[in-house]
Amino acid sequence: ECLRVQAKHDVCVVRSLCWIGRQHEKLDEPQKALEKYLYALRLYKKGNSPVNYRIVAMLLHAIGQLYEDDRVNLQEMSLKCYNEEISLIHSKLDVMEEQTTRMLADAHFKPGMLNKRRGGTEK
Repeated sequence: ECLRVQAKHDVCVVRSLCWIGRQHEKLDEPQKALEKYLYALRLYKKGNSPVNYRIVAMLLHAIGQLYEDDRVNLQEMSLKCYNEEISLIHSKLDVMEEQTTRMLADAHFKPGMLNKRRGGTEK
């Protein structure tokens, strides 16, 4: 409720929602975590603040991981999130920067492992 007091498009609200989502993950509540991440992404995309593409990539990655969870089990949506994350990193971030390189490696690793578990060899 206290989040509603702040401006709707405030980056602090988005960061708070991300933190709450991570807490739900730790509590093994993937559906609640997914709700918070999706809400944070919607707010961030609608916001008036300059876009921090690292935050968007982080949210896409977190959402992709939760879509993979057996209780959520939306693997195609998971792959879509990872692909969007990879495209975003390549188009908006400096891939020569060490932190970005790590993000990109993880973004490629996750869909690769998902495809391996599914028995596929597609992208």
